[in-house]
Amino acid sequence: MLAALSTPPSSNTPLTTLTSSTLSASDNNDKYHLIDEEMKCLFLRTRNPPDHAFNKITQKIFGHDAYQSMAKSINKRYRKSFSDYQYQLKNVLSVLVKEFQEFQQMAESECNTERSNPTDVEVNNFISREVILKRILSRHVSAIDFTKLSETSLEKLVEFSRKGFKIVWSETDISIVRKKIKELDIITEGLEIPFRSRRNIASSLKL
Repeated sequence: MLAALSTPPSSNTPLTTLTSSTLSASDNNDKYHLIDEEMKCLFLRTRNPPDHAFNKITQKIFGHDAYQSMAKSINKRYRKSFSDYQYQLKNVLSVLVKEFQEFQQMAESECNTERSNPTDVEVNNFISREVILKRILSRHVSAIDFTKLSETSLEKLVEFSRKGFKIVWSETDISIVRKKIKELDIITEGLEIPFRSRRNIASSLKL
C-alpha cells in the first residue's frame, strides 16, 4: 500500500501537459464570460446588431487566429442569445402590462371610470427607474460600470423601456412587437455603455 502511494506519476500523463490543458480551458471560459458580458452591453445599444458587431467582439477577445476558426460557431451562439434576450424582454414587458391592467381595474372599480390607454405620466410613474433596472433590463445592466454610466445614457435606457412598454400595451401581434422594439434602436444605438471589465468593446462599436 505504501509502495503504491509513493509511486511517481506515470510518464504517460505529464503534469505540465495537464496543467497547460487546464489553464487553456479556464482561459477559454474567461473569454466566453467576457463575450457574454459584452453582448449584454451590446443589447442595451441595439436589439438588431449587424454581423460585424459579433465579429469584432469575438476577434478582439479571442484573437485573430482563434477568431478565424471559431467565428461561425461563436456568432451563431450569440445570435441565439440575442433572440433569447428579445424573448425575455417581451415577456417582462408583458407581465408589467398585465400588472398595470390589474391596477387600472382596481382604480376603475373604486372610481367608476372606464379603462383607457395609460397617459405618459402614468407610464412614467409605473415604469420607474427602479422597475427598469431591477426588472426590465436587470439581466443586462449587471454588466455595466454604473460609476461611468452617464445620466444621458441612463435617461435613454429609461426612454427605451417606457416606449417598449407602450408598444407591448398597444400591440398583440408578436412579430409587430419585435419589429417596433427593434425600431427603438434609434434611441440607444449611439450610447456609451461602460463595461465593468473596462474593455468596452461593445460600447466602442460603430453600428
